[in-house]
Amino acid sequence: MADMDLRTVGVFFACFFGTISAQCADKLVFDSGSTPKTGVKVTTSSEYGANDPNHVYGPSRVFLNAKEEKDASGHTLLGGWSAATLDTKQYVQVEFSTPKDISAVSTQGRNGCCKQWVTKYKVQYSTDCQTWQTLPQDMTGNVDESSVVTQTLPAPITAKCVRINPTAWNHHISMRMDLIGCDVTTTTLPPTTTTQPTTVAVTTQPTTVAVTTQPTTVPVTTQPTTVPVTTQPTTVPVTTQPITTVKPIVSTNSNQGTTVQGSAATAGQSATSLAIAPQKATGSCTDHIVFDPATKQPLNGVVVTSSTEFAAADPTHVYSAARGLLDTVESKDQSGNVLIGAWAAGTLDTSQYLQVEFPTPKTISAVATQGRHGCCKQWVTSYKIQYSTDCNTWTTLPQTFTGNTDEDTVVNNTLTAQVTAKCIRVNPVTWNHHIAMRMDIIGCDSTQTTMASATTTAAAVTSSQPPSQTTSAALTTSLPAKSNTSCGDSLLTSPYGASFTMSASSEKEKIDPTQVYSPDRGVLNQKELLDTNGNLQMGAWSPDTNNVSQYLQVNFSSPVVIRDVTTQGRNGCCQDWVSQYRLEYSTDCVTWLPVGSGAGTTFTGNTDQDTPVTNSLGCVITAKCMRLIPLVWNNNIAVRLDFTGCKIRQSPAGGATTTAPVPVTQSVPQAAVTAQG
Repeated sequence: MADMDLRTVGVFFACFFGTISAQCADKLVFDSGSTPKTGVKVTTSSEYGANDPNHVYGPSRVFLNAKEEKDASGHTLLGGWSAATLDTKQYVQVEFSTPKDISAVSTQGRNGCCKQWVTKYKVQYSTDCQTWQTLPQDMTGNVDESSVVTQTLPAPITAKCVRINPTAWNHHISMRMDLIGCDVTTTTLPPTTTTQPTTVAVTTQPTTVAVTTQPTTVPVTTQPTTVPVTTQPTTVPVTTQPITTVKPIVSTNSNQGTTVQGSAATAGQSATSLAIAPQKATGSCTDHIVFDPATKQPLNGVVVTSSTEFAAADPTHVYSAARGLLDTVESKDQSGNVLIGAWAAGTLDTSQYLQVEFPTPKTISAVATQGRHGCCKQWVTSYKIQYSTDCNTWTTLPQTFTGNTDEDTVVNNTLTAQVTAKCIRVNPVTWNHHIAMRMDIIGCDSTQTTMASATTTAAAVTSSQPPSQTTSAALTTSLPAKSNTSCGDSLLTSPYGASFTMSASSEKEKIDPTQVYSPDRGVLNQKELLDTNGNLQMGAWSPDTNNVSQYLQVNFSSPVVIRDVTTQGRNGCCQDWVSQYRLEYSTDCVTWLPVGSGAGTTFTGNTDQDTPVTNSLGCVITAKCMRLIPLVWNNNIAVRLDFTGCKIRQSPAGGATTTAPVPVTQSVPQAAVTAQG
């Protein structure tokens, strides 16, 4: 009892003795307009489009009945708060000058656009805005944009700070809200004992957090930090040379580029660094040279990348460069992931681009663009064209091209003079709501045209930076040479998989060479069989002891991106399988972290010997080593496994190999997002 906060005790007795009035039904956060009441401060974990001065999605738009409108300066004030990151760490926080009794929460979705609302949320509260308690119930949110849904708390709470923490949503985390309650009623508390609710100690000082490519333990702040570890769009200086790194990753910002490439390997880059002036072609040059219209995939040897990708850490929604092909439609893959109807940038600034790299130089005559299919009235209204003969030194055409005015109409722009290039960038300058586009390049092989000498035009703008100056570069990712745009290769069994070895905590019958239960028998779809020496190769790995200290380990030759795990039981004999397990991962195969929160997620395994069971990791991770740790099994521990993800090819533009064993760590300043009365 000595450790319990007195006001928390007061809340419990208020619930039992009725000291919180039944008439405690005032709106506590906002006056009738959009301004928080005196002494009330409203903050959010992140803000979508924080770097876009023309659109306001911040905490100032979270009040009930907010409408999408324009202010006197022509800025669009959105009809709700929208988070920058689609995960369950987002929140709207209300801080009162003095504690309040809270009896209910009212919520709405986003007005004016996009069918966005929160369907479920948690309520967190604190008497000092440092130590937080979470109500156990999931509160039911909204089913449309406009209806106000008021949920009465199971028992009123007394708090100085309250957080609404979305746990499920439609399309995007967007909401409007208010808290219902009244001033705290003074009461005399009878003596009693009770059990202290679980609390989480958090810090109160904003702090800069390095955004890493691996999950890491980070103190949770009670105020929006200088850098939330989220996918929030933030402005990152973009050089003209992309650095190859990993996508997607856990707990990172959204400034990660994405890559998709055709099935043939990319040819080596040209040694020349001269910018080639636009040249007239002598023949017809009107082919679509990026995507194959029949297969809807990049042509052989063509690599498509982007400066950033919106929601890069959300494996259930794919906004990648691969979605930027002409006539792409919003759809779902076999795993239920939403494939968005366009590439969408992670940052709203004029440094964004879609880049096409050809295996050999091409002559470019025109560019075709569309907006985003399926949702949200998003398109690029004007853009620049940059081109390069070596993908290092870039020339910008002087004119600004007119883009789209709706989602689906194809707009073709013919270049005033054709250019010959190995790499092309389409660089959005202005846009409607968000940078989102589909595109193709029109042209032909450079052998079909007559080229003049390699000279630059006075009007063209050329920039070149050595690799040493690209530490703040936009990030791109290079996936395997495969038409799988969702990083969904079988890493142990696919021809597009990774190089690896297997190890384990122990091995059954290790001293008996005629019965082989070794770790390499733990690869998915291994069959029980007799080898040429007459030894029985078992249909799974099994340890020498059945206990929860056993593990099967995969050691990749270089880090990989992992999204899912698939398991089977033992083939051929004995009704052995693992029915529950944990996963651990490591970037150096020495220090291990659990997959999932706390001690790690307990995954549901198998119920028979041979049926594959696939589990999503929840958040994608980057790892060099993975362990499966059996927790519950049938008869004996026996398992076969595979991981779904993709390899990482790490090299800066220009072809030099990076020495970093894992993707680059970036720290990006981010201002706190606050509205205050």
